[in-house]
Amino acid sequence: MKTLDNIVRGALADSGLPIHYYMQFLHYATDFLENELYMDTAGSVKTVKITVGSDLTATLPEDYIDYVRIGMNRGKYIVPMPLRPTLMDVSEELESSNLDIVIPFDGYYWANYINSYAEHYGKFYGADTDGGDHFNIVGTKIIFGYAFNPDDVVYMQYLSDVTISNTTIVHPYYEGAVTAFIHWKFSEWNKQDNISSKERSKKNYLVEYRKARARKFQLTPEQIVTLLRRNTKQTTKL
Repeated sequence: MKTLDNIVRGALADSGLPIHYYMQFLHYATDFLENELYMDTAGSVKTVKITVGSDLTATLPEDYIDYVRIGMNRGKYIVPMPLRPTLMDVSEELESSNLDIVIPFDGYYWANYINSYAEHYGKFYGADTDGGDHFNIVGTKIIFGYAFNPDDVVYMQYLSDVTISNTTIVHPYYEGAVTAFIHWKFSEWNKQDNISSKERSKKNYLVEYRKARARKFQLTPEQIVTLLRRNTKQTTKL
């Protein structure tokens, strides 16, 4: 695997540019990793155990970007809770305890929330609950419903922020996409490149990024056939 520094220097060599452009190319590569790759494709998802505070709130982790799911232990499973946007925080007091753990978490497994057609149910927007076991996220806090008590423990998966530097290791799947993004951005702001060159650089980046995502989320021929068969239904023709 290559570091970001190796990829940037390789892009400079491809373009025949001197080292004076190093920081500009590194900026493009860092921007791609932070705002494209690690946000939408290869995000760093962490799992934490959070203790409910005395005011039925808890603080979000410092590297929190967006939540994936929040759940409670039910036997050997962690059952996700639904979001209730009407829950509001009425206190500033807070107690929380966070530990980064890899799933399975404390020996528990998340309950399945994929239907029989491999379709994701999402973040349980609109899910019904009649026991007060719901939550809301307001600012930097998680607000819990009336079914919770202080010192209760919940489990949260969330998309975390990633710190990028020139020593960051880039997976081989994404090396071509990083290089193509650098060339595209450099061409986009290069006054000497014509419109055709800029469009060609952009299309090349989109192709490389599509290839990277296909490698990451690849489907086997058997899975494709299964998906087609599950979504094929008989109908009446006139």
